Amino acid sequence: LIDLKDGTPESVRERLDFLAHVHVTRSRLDADLLGRPALLYPSHTVFPGVPLVSSTLTLPGGTGDHASTPDHDSLDITGDIDIRWHGAADVWATGQSQALIGKWEAAGSNRSFSVSLLSDGRPSILISVDGSSSAAFNATAEVPVGDGEPIGLRVTRVQSTGLTTFYTSVDDGQTWQQLGDTGTLRAGDAIFAGTSRVEIGQRDGTTGTPLLMFAGTVDWVEIRDGIDGTAVANPDFTVA
Repeated sequence: LIDLKDGTPESVRERLDFLAHVHVTRSRLDADLLGRPALLYPSHTVFPGVPLVSSTLTLPGGTGDHASTPDHDSLDITGDIDIRWHGAADVWATGQSQALIGKWEAAGSNRSFSVSLLSDGRPSILISVDGSSSAAFNATAEVPVGDGEPIGLRVTRVQSTGLTTFYTSVDDGQTWQQLGDTGTLRAGDAIFAGTSRVEIGQRDGTTGTPLLMFAGTVDWVEIRDGIDGTAVANPDFTVA
């Protein structure tokens, strides 16, 4: 809660009231996932000296509750890929799947990759090599935290061997521990370089009906080109 002093301009008061409301109830944030700042609020200096609102993205799980960015050449990762996510699901095992992050659109055969939670709380990754077909690897263990508790999730895939591994982190991504067994996912095949946007918190929302809505909070995500490679998506959810 921000305690405003007497004499604070009314415009600043109104802006802060609006930001507080957005932080709690916003249902969609078309953030610039390629870098900073967020497209929705392109300037962080509208009111110099005004503190920034928390950078956690809150997703209630309803239609339209997501963050997204249009396609960009840097997001067309066809080789080794490293996807990282930190947040907390309201309920990890809901009995239905929940989308975490992906570049996946069924309409128009525009699938590339997608990471989600299965109905039992295990993370899963889908890839497509041609935009229409799909192949999956599901973690062999569930996320080891309780409902509403935050954790880092990570999945890596090596193109040449297809070796795919899930990890978790309890220290905000400083160190990673393997989750379950390593699997093989389409060894030697390149991921399809589609034109669908990257979405956080839903899947298939570009032209179709959004699916697999995620309910919870997202602290940060990264999509890296290569294992421990360059982060081509690293959004800042701060509303300023």
